[in-house]
Amino acid sequence: MIIGPELIGFLRLNRQHRQRRGMDNIQLPATAQTAINNTQTWLQKHERLIIVVLVIGLSLFVVQKYFDLSAAIESHKAQEATAILQAQTSKTNNDLDTTKQLLSTYQAALAQSATENSKLTDTIANRNLNLTTQQNNDKILPPSKLANRWEMLTGSDNGDIIATSDGFSVSSIAAITTVQRLEQVPVLEQNVSDEQDKEKNLQNSISKANDLISQGKITVNGLQLQLQDQTKACDAQIGLVKAEARKSKMKWFFAGLVTGFVGGKFW
Repeated sequence: MIIGPELIGFLRLNRQHRQRRGMDNIQLPATAQTAINNTQTWLQKHERLIIVVLVIGLSLFVVQKYFDLSAAIESHKAQEATAILQAQTSKTNNDLDTTKQLLSTYQAALAQSATENSKLTDTIANRNLNLTTQQNNDKILPPSKLANRWEMLTGSDNGDIIATSDGFSVSSIAAITTVQRLEQVPVLEQNVSDEQDKEKNLQNSISKANDLISQGKITVNGLQLQLQDQTKACDAQIGLVKAEARKSKMKWFFAGLVTGFVGGKFW
């Protein structure tokens, strides 16, 4: 009997099928089979717990990333605020230095003015003393010398004023000049009085300006202290935010542990 190719192929497939069934019937050692069964049993028993732990771990990872991102944003805001504060502090210090320089210049000018005024006061006092001395000397001058003194003071020509036996002979020009000079006396006295009043007003203004400057210095010092306090408060606030972030992270961490533990007990 001639065997065709189809029959040969069928016999080969049948033999391969019997070989596979033989391998399926091979029994594993008891220890290996027990380990496999135990592993499958543990995974089946703790399947939910494993899932819970994975979910919690993933949640903690996401929360951690969220807080890290929030902390980074807050830190960036704090750095920007600190930079602005430092710039403002630098500007304030520069303005304060400029103000101090202006104040120093102003005080130096006041000191110089006070020195010059003191010298002028001494000069006026000496001039008044000389005037009193000259007036006393005029009382005892001989008529001829008094006439010469009169001509000098009025700017009259020599001979316009002549001493006589019963007084003085005064030309019309010398008389007019004398009266004109005398007209100036009350005006000059009133001008001096007015200048003294102006000086008093100026001194009052300077005194008020000095009071304002002193108050300004107090205000500037207060603003500097306030700025320093704000800087300290800002630093403390940043520290508080960081501390709260750490506390929140720890709270979420322990919450995850508790949830995992409880889940393991019930699931």
